[in-house]
Amino acid sequence: MKKTFRTGNTGFTAVPNGILRGKNISLRALGLYYLIFSLPDTWNFSVRGLSTLCADGVRSVRAAVTELEKAGFLKRTGPVHSGGHFSCGEWSVFETPQNPAAGSESESFKSESLQNEPAHGESLQNGTQSNNITINNSNNINPEQSITHHNNIFEMMKEEFKWRIDYEILADTYGEDILDPICTIAAEIMSGGRKTGRINGCDIPLENIIERYRQIDSDVISFAIDNALAGSGEIVNQRSYWATVLYNAPEDMKMWVETEYRKHCG
Repeated sequence: MKKTFRTGNTGFTAVPNGILRGKNISLRALGLYYLIFSLPDTWNFSVRGLSTLCADGVRSVRAAVTELEKAGFLKRTGPVHSGGHFSCGEWSVFETPQNPAAGSESESFKSESLQNEPAHGESLQNGTQSNNITINNSNNINPEQSITHHNNIFEMMKEEFKWRIDYEILADTYGEDILDPICTIAAEIMSGGRKTGRINGCDIPLENIIERYRQIDSDVISFAIDNALAGSGEIVNQRSYWATVLYNAPEDMKMWVETEYRKHCG
C-alpha cells in the first residue's frame, strides 16, 4: 500500500527510493510514481485525472501506469457492482515490487470509476439500434456494394470505439447488454455518411462529432455510464440520449476532475 510521509507544513513528501534501484523503469514511470505519492489518499485516482496534472497526454500516462503495473509497483482493481452501488476502483502503490509480470499484460483492470453514486436510474438494457442505411439509387452504384461498404465502415468504427474504451474489461463490470448498445450508437453516428449529426437538438459537423468521440476512453465511458445509472429519470430515446452524452462526456469529465482537484488539493 502507499505510504506517504509529509514533513510538517513544508509541503515536502518523503517517499521510498526502492524503485530507483530498478534499471528497467523509465523516467516517465518514475515521475508518475512520485506524482502518485504526492497526492492525498482521498484523491480519486484515474489515468485521465493524472494526465491533467502534467504535460503528458492520456496515452502517455496510461503507458506509464501499465509499466508500473508490469514492474509490480502498482496494482489497480476495477469497480465492483455490489448492492446497487458502484464502488470506486482502488490503486495500491508499493515500496518494493509485488509479483512483477514478466513481459505479459497486466492482470489488473485498466480502468476505474471516478465517481459512483447509487444506481437508481433506469436500466440501459435495450436492444441495439437498427443499422439504417440510405442507398443512392444512381445507375452507377450497385446497391449491394453500397450496403456492404457501409456495413464495413460501421463494423470498423464499432471495433475502434470498443478498443478505445477497453470493452472486454468494462464488460465484466457493466455487462455487454449496457456497453454494446452504446458502442452501436456511437458507430452508427460516426459511419452515417451525413455531413452533420444531431446532438442535443443541434446539427453538429460530423467531423467534430467523430473527433469528440475519439477522445472517449475507459475512464470517460465509465464516468458517463455511472452518471446515467445514478439518474432518476427515464431515458425515453436511447439513441438521442447517448449521442449527446458521448459528445459532452470528455469535457464534462475534465471539468469534474478539475473540481475534485481543487477540492482536495486546493
